[in-house]
Amino acid sequence: MSGGAIMGALLTAHAPLTAIVPMDGIRMDVLPSGWPLPGITVGEVSGNDRQKLCNGIGGTRVTDRVQVTVHARDVEQRAALILLVRAAGRGRIGSIAGLTGVSVLVGAKGPTFRDDAATIFMQSQDFMVSYIEAA
Repeated sequence: MSGGAIMGALLTAHAPLTAIVPMDGIRMDVLPSGWPLPGITVGEVSGNDRQKLCNGIGGTRVTDRVQVTVHARDVEQRAALILLVRAAGRGRIGSIAGLTGVSVLVGAKGPTFRDDAATIFMQSQDFMVSYIEAA
């Protein structure tokens, strides 16, 4: 399990988001070519284990930087999806996707961009996702 799995679980559980993007349209890393819009991809940018000075009990706290990218039909849909993605992850804590000690913080919002040939409007949103990785 990972920060990406945690974000995927949060996104697919957020009813206002899945009312616009079906759950099978929320994917790890890439949407298949020709996938109907809108869609969302989740990817891990980096990860960091907190180093321990002694071999303690309970696992290691890991923090992953997770990037969620919305793929929309137009500028308005892109803006609406980014707001829903931010709401899905903002301030979540507890046990999520089988992991404990989870905390999710909203990170930087990325630039807007588009694929003119495919008429896809995109934007990314970063999250800092921490959890306890079993020893």
